[in-house]
Amino acid sequence: MFSLKKLPILILILITISSCSNKDFSRESFNGDLCLSEEEYNDFIDEIVMDVQTQTADEIYWVLTEEAVYSPQITETNSPIPTLTLTSSPEPTLTLTSTPEPTALHSPGDTVQCADMWEIVADNPLSFGTVYTNKLPKGEYGQIYFLLTNLQNKTASLNMYSDSLELVGFIAEDEVVFDSTGLAPSIQERSEGIVFWTEDIPPLIQVRAQAVFDVNPDASNWRLRLIADDCLIEVPLYPSD
Repeated sequence: MFSLKKLPILILILITISSCSNKDFSRESFNGDLCLSEEEYNDFIDEIVMDVQTQTADEIYWVLTEEAVYSPQITETNSPIPTLTLTSSPEPTLTLTSTPEPTALHSPGDTVQCADMWEIVADNPLSFGTVYTNKLPKGEYGQIYFLLTNLQNKTASLNMYSDSLELVGFIAEDEVVFDSTGLAPSIQERSEGIVFWTEDIPPLIQVRAQAVFDVNPDASNWRLRLIADDCLIEVPLYPSD
């Protein structure tokens, strides 16, 4: 079968043949050249053309086939997709702190201790007398005088913001609670030695303290409740006249 690699040799032969005399085609050699008849020349050309076409198609097929087989394959590689892992923060622990239970209910005038820190004696009923202030109450001002002792070994005080002094009453069997106001004793009361319930008290000293509440006068069965640190005490008050 004809090979394209021999094409330069073929071209040289054709040029050689074409150099023969155009009018005299013979098998004789002129100056070493090969001369053919016109008919032989045409058959020779047709055969060469057919071989070239066939060989060209075959070589193109094999070139394409070899490239398809041996050409390096480009393999598309995908980087692994990162996995998104959702981590939830630990649920916060909700710690419920309940108000400590009050100690056993006492009688009016009893001495009641709040842990080893404070001691209270409510020796007076709730009074609805005059309170010296220019601030009008929403209900009615009621004030209580009680004995307060610092049981600690250093000067200390109850705090209006961290501790709580409340007046508890009942209306139709429902408990109602009133917070202490910031009204301090009058000048006259201070001259009698009465102090505001949040003042500093030396260790092991007992004072007469005063607290004022804005209350509903329809309540009854009054109790004084002290919540300080980890203790809670309730002290019943004497009935009002």
